[in-house]
Amino acid sequence: MRKAFALLIAVFFILGGCVVNEKPQQEEKPAAVDREPAADKPVQAEEPAREPEEPPALEEPVVPEEPSAPEEPAAPDADTESLAYLTAIEPVLTQLSEGLLMFGQLNIEASGDPSLLTDSRWVAEMAESLLMMEGASKELKGIDAPPQMEEAHHYLLLAGEEIAYVVENYPEAIDTMDIVGIEQCTEALLNAGVYLDKAAVLLGGAPPSY
Repeated sequence: MRKAFALLIAVFFILGGCVVNEKPQQEEKPAAVDREPAADKPVQAEEPAREPEEPPALEEPVVPEEPSAPEEPAAPDADTESLAYLTAIEPVLTQLSEGLLMFGQLNIEASGDPSLLTDSRWVAEMAESLLMMEGASKELKGIDAPPQMEEAHHYLLLAGEEIAYVVENYPEAIDTMDIVGIEQCTEALLNAGVYLDKAAVLLGGAPPSY
């Protein structure tokens, strides 16, 4: 699983201030009065000199921290890959097993009662079983197997090819009562069963029921 990357948020604080210090004015005493009153002039008090203003206190801006390097996603281990593969093929194999089981039961019925070959119910159920088998064999081709599962997946693909042959040729062989065609489809099913058994053993499970 990939970890989410952390977001980097940089915040700057700029604070400024201005402080003015001013001392109160002090009055100067008037100068001495001239002896001649007529020449007296009013004496103006001089303004005291202002002290220089202090510069505003500035705070240094906060420098954002350097973002940390994102973590590299961990490579999936063999157990994780195997589990993902098994999870992907489980519904496909279930569908394939159900289709093969239905196919086998319908053929057993027809072998005991050949009139079923023209029965609408039997024909519809046979078509359904063939579609299930065909869909499963196609889905197997779209699943990627990890290295440790390649051999088992190879046998599953071989089984899918044999089943695809049956799906394509069996309906016509039944319709025309082509004995050679039926025998070839039967041989293909037997080959598919062998491949499925080998794949089941490599995957650590029991051979499928069909």
